Amino acid sequence: MDNTFNDQEFINFGRLLDKNHRTALIKYWNDAEKGIFREIPDKIKKYTDVIDKLFRDKKISKTLTISNKIVGEIKQSIFTGFEQIEKNLVANHPFVKEETSLYNWRNDSSINLIKKGKSFLKTIKKYYQNNEYNIDFFEDKIEQLNKKENQKNVKDLELEQYALGDEMIDRWDYLLNNKKDNWYLSELEKWREKYLIELYNQIDQFEKIKELLGPFTNELGRLWDLSKGGWKNIGFEILSSYAKLIEQEPEILELANYLGRMQGEREEIIEKLIASTKIIPKIEIIDAGKEELIGIHESSDINHLLPSEVALLGDKTVEALFYLKLSEKKLLTYDFHGYISNNEEIIEEINKEVPEGETKGPIIICVDTSGSMHGVPERVAKTLCFAILRVALLQNRRCYLISFSTGIETIELSDFYNNLPLLIQFLSHSFHGGTDATPALREAVKMLNDENYSKADVLMISDFIMGNLDINLEKEIYLTKENGTEYHSLSITSSGNKQALDLFDNNWIYQMGSAKPFSQILENIEKLRRNDAD
Repeated sequence: MDNTFNDQEFINFGRLLDKNHRTALIKYWNDAEKGIFREIPDKIKKYTDVIDKLFRDKKISKTLTISNKIVGEIKQSIFTGFEQIEKNLVANHPFVKEETSLYNWRNDSSINLIKKGKSFLKTIKKYYQNNEYNIDFFEDKIEQLNKKENQKNVKDLELEQYALGDEMIDRWDYLLNNKKDNWYLSELEKWREKYLIELYNQIDQFEKIKELLGPFTNELGRLWDLSKGGWKNIGFEILSSYAKLIEQEPEILELANYLGRMQGEREEIIEKLIASTKIIPKIEIIDAGKEELIGIHESSDINHLLPSEVALLGDKTVEALFYLKLSEKKLLTYDFHGYISNNEEIIEEINKEVPEGETKGPIIICVDTSGSMHGVPERVAKTLCFAILRVALLQNRRCYLISFSTGIETIELSDFYNNLPLLIQFLSHSFHGGTDATPALREAVKMLNDENYSKADVLMISDFIMGNLDINLEKEIYLTKENGTEYHSLSITSSGNKQALDLFDNNWIYQMGSAKPFSQILENIEKLRRNDAD
């Protein structure tokens, strides 16, 4: 279901009440969003009461201020619920049998109704107690009229029979409509309570997910999608624990930010095709609209009857004809159409020179997950990956994670919502196995040949206790450097393989046991930034 609610579409094509009342409902909702609550027609009060309770609820009203997507989805759910209950009222209410019985008696003449008075009241007793319908009163009246049948002027008697018959039918109609209204209000309230329970649960889930995943994304509407129940709490606590580690070691986040800035500062002017959008207003005629009278046609639209058809209801002898024409959709009614204003977008592409560094490039992270990284190195590696990922996602940068020991595993972290379980799995598992960096760097080179990662920088986090790298791979790495890629290493020890480390443009050492293990790394990065600026 498309959760983008369109006010005008609901007004023109909604199945709730008529167009005027739908317009009033939309206006009421939009005013309520601004904290304005107006007087409304009685016809829609049962719906506006639900909207009132929604916006006066602090928990829900606060959620409605977070994102237009959330407002649209809740609005869609509310109005779709209204329409479904209204549909049930027409077709599936529990009084259909009584309604059919009333319709049949209504089509009989009032005179016959009085003559069949005992049968009529027997039907009434199926549905109502004496005090509800005042059955004793009508029994007496029917008996009195039947006794007068041969004693009074025929015309006067018929007038009394018509009057009493109409009163009995009207009384029944009033009681039945009252029952239907009460049932409808009850169903509406049951639906509201059920929906609010679901909504409260979703808001609770959303708040929990927002706390854990908020640092990764500004798209709170996407987090609202996650709160629908597709995601379980299992695994989210690992994200929370690494977020706390960053708070304890803020230098890690600072390093992640520095890496991002270095990529952004290498700026070239390139020519790009830029999309330019033109807006052309258009007016579309719709048959469902009611803005302009265009003629007369046959239908069952009782809201737009011709006076001649309404007159049929004023004459008992032809009233049945009205209901026949109604059932066959052959009543003469005014025909209207309306208009919808739409804007057509035409997209043209134009060549424009832009700085390539206007947006920061992607990042490829290679993480050593071998057994020699177990303990503090593992914690540092995972926390730095976590921090870089947060920075990349918030800056809308692609991020590709390659974990390696004797083999490799990869995660396209840019597809955060689909690959979140894989990230949680990476952060949860302990490191083990031997060390072979060659497959990881081969994968990095392969990704650099992908259009999405052609301008990426590569960061390898390892203790670099490994064998020499393949000579052919070294040649491939040097070729990627000619395209602007820089290779950074973060070594957890100072005794790594020198041949492997010499491939990297920048080598940084995490000083284990130091009070500020990242201080030297940050100083070196700052020097690099100053050199770039010069």
